[in-house]
Amino acid sequence: MRVLALVLPDLACELAALARESAVGVHGALSLPPALAVVLAGSADEVSPTSPLFAINAAARRAGVRPGQSVAAARARAAALDVRRVSAAELERALGRVAELALSFGQTVELRAPDTVLVDVTGAGHLRGTEALLLDELAELVRGLGHRVRGAIAGGAELARAVASSGVAPRAVVPPGRERQAWRPLPVGALGLDDDARAFCWKVGVLSVDDLARQPRETLSARLGAHAARALALLDGDDRAPLVAFEPPRRLEEQLGWDEPVVGVEPLSFAARGLLARLSARLAARAEATSRLLVTVGLDAAMARLAGVAPELSLTIELPLALSREADLVRAVRAKLEGAALPAPAVRLSIVAPELTRAPRVQLDLSRDVTAAPEALSVLLAELTAELGADRVGVLSPRFEHLPELRSALVPLAPAAAPLPPSGRRRGDPAAQLVLWPQAPSRAPTRLLPTPAPIDGALAPGRVVAIGRAAYTVGEIVAVERLSDVGWWAPRAASRDLGRVWLSGDRGGAEAWVTRERRRLLVHGWSA
Repeated sequence: MRVLALVLPDLACELAALARESAVGVHGALSLPPALAVVLAGSADEVSPTSPLFAINAAARRAGVRPGQSVAAARARAAALDVRRVSAAELERALGRVAELALSFGQTVELRAPDTVLVDVTGAGHLRGTEALLLDELAELVRGLGHRVRGAIAGGAELARAVASSGVAPRAVVPPGRERQAWRPLPVGALGLDDDARAFCWKVGVLSVDDLARQPRETLSARLGAHAARALALLDGDDRAPLVAFEPPRRLEEQLGWDEPVVGVEPLSFAARGLLARLSARLAARAEATSRLLVTVGLDAAMARLAGVAPELSLTIELPLALSREADLVRAVRAKLEGAALPAPAVRLSIVAPELTRAPRVQLDLSRDVTAAPEALSVLLAELTAELGADRVGVLSPRFEHLPELRSALVPLAPAAAPLPPSGRRRGDPAAQLVLWPQAPSRAPTRLLPTPAPIDGALAPGRVVAIGRAAYTVGEIVAVERLSDVGWWAPRAASRDLGRVWLSGDRGGAEAWVTRERRRLLVHGWSA
């Protein structure tokens, strides 16, 4: 058995730093105090001057602050200490993201709060060349999420975790058969003893596992308490405990909250980029993509109530094609956020990928122009959909209609069933169906007007007519088609004559698509 352990020693401080930097943006982050301490609490109301510090960064340690001190005692040491709150649920979600990355390296992954992820990599080392290269690759992926990581591979979960957290090197591989030798230089706390057992060991001068192994076994059982059997088994090299499998969620969600409300779209865009980077890494590890994103902005309750709006602003981004790359997702979300108006300051941002599918893969083609990436079109469509709306982006599809202006319609990019005739029933083969229904007239207009424009004047060669505020001289008139009682089943049937008319004005001439209906002359479109 070979187990890979990833230890994130600064995880709590990294989450707190991300939250405070996202609240003030890139430029404001430079003015933040360097000394940072973290209190483990579920809400800001639980933080008090007597709350113990859960974690500190290097700047706070240099100022004399230590974990376990109260907030008041720590600020007596460092007046500029920035104390932030992180919940246990946030730590678990962060470890879950790392575990999802590790699933592509081993079949079984286990989380061990508050900072460890274990992966069973038995027989997987040769897939990356060596176990050391496998460890380096996974550690670099975790670093891409913004975490400092230490790692080790050993013959058991406890040894791998102990070497990763307490070893000299940030990354180490313990060769098979060298487990006992790897335990000896580690501090005695690496065995996972309780506080009383560690205090006894330090009191009698037992500082390392090697010092503990030299003590008589009959006295250790009484001194080590409830952890004696487990500690003695580890000293003998018995580290065969199986891993508890981690099950990744099917609904991916990334969220970030602030203790102080933020104003404007710029901080939200900055925070969204970090959330989407994590989401993209999780999708890549699963070899999946998402076709829809749900963005929720939690608003300050008091300000939202004062403005008379809902406490949350929900935005739905329909992606015409499934996306998974960070840059692609950022473009779609940024376009949606920039077009949204925040009625109140924001205190929370959440991005959810509710619909997952297999990620599209582009086959390597050396003959293709590398400047024209095939996935670029899907990204552009996603950005247009986010900015304009899903109902305004699609493709033109033919329809079985008599009226020429209804013979095509904008339909979504997703595959859909072929349109039915007005009766609601298909008649035979689709190819034969096209013959039964009228085809579009030759030289159909290239531009249809949203609303037909009325023509003021008699439509005859050489006459002058007015269309809107412009005057045109009528040239050639060509009759195209006559429609009689189209849609007789509707409350109002359509009867009209269609023709092409050449109109010339001050800015040149153009061919207009003109209809006569109930003694009215209308321009429906223009031909290039």
